[in-house]
Amino acid sequence: MSDGQRITFRLSDEAKHNLDCYCMLTGQKPAEVVRAGIAQIMAPYIGQIMATPRPVVQEPVQVEETKNRLEDDTETERKSYQKTFIASVANCKFPPRIAKAIKEQWEAIQESQIPAEILAELYGEYCRVEKSAGREHCHPNSWITNHGWLNENYDEGAGGPIYDTDR
Repeated sequence: MSDGQRITFRLSDEAKHNLDCYCMLTGQKPAEVVRAGIAQIMAPYIGQIMATPRPVVQEPVQVEETKNRLEDDTETERKSYQKTFIASVANCKFPPRIAKAIKEQWEAIQESQIPAEILAELYGEYCRVEKSAGREHCHPNSWITNHGWLNENYDEGAGGPIYDTDR
């Protein structure tokens, strides 16, 4: 039989003193007195259900959370991808941010089917292009969040579109 659930409540000083005196005179524990008092007060409203112990029909079944094996494999694959990418990026700062970005963009990364090493090379190329153009490159987590691997370099002589801002 289970112990049940605990409940706590506050008593005024006078009520606590009266409870202690009653327990001392009867030899009962405070919890027993409170249970009996609650049962006595509630019995007329609910019937004799509270006064008599109820039989336990069935013990509660403990259900263990089980993870889907596919989810475990995907998580393992993602963590491996994160480690490989972070190890391949030069001057990597704030690895937890990069790991979070990879986790959030995992579906898009999987769809692109780009290995972590190649993704790191693409990020490195992006950094070199930005640096040669005199611009500051963004952090890897921002680059991943914005799907930087989809960006294309359009140089003026490469036949790509030339925007007004490029002139």
